[in-house]
Amino acid sequence: AAQLKASEEELARVRQEFEEQIVGIITESAWKLQQRATEHMAEVQDLRARFEEAVRTRDEESQKWAQRAEETDARHADELADQSLRYKTLFDDMAASAAAEAASA
Repeated sequence: AAQLKASEEELARVRQEFEEQIVGIITESAWKLQQRATEHMAEVQDLRARFEEAVRTRDEESQKWAQRAEETDARHADELADQSLRYKTLFDDMAASAAAEAASA
């Protein structure tokens, strides 16, 4: 009976030790997984921030180019209007000069 009791106590001690080791392994594994997940989340957040910055930069550059295009179009329209006015004035002057010559002839 004493031997049986000693065997049961040894079994209980081994079981307790085994359970503690299993809990330790699971806890360590869970901690490592949590650490890896945290690192991956940091990487994802960094990538998200870089992507958002790239989108913001792209949008700003697009707006700059659109503004430049509008300014260029407006400048060209003004230049064409000025050129058209110069030609009209030149043709009006030529027509008046031709009419004056015809009237004096």
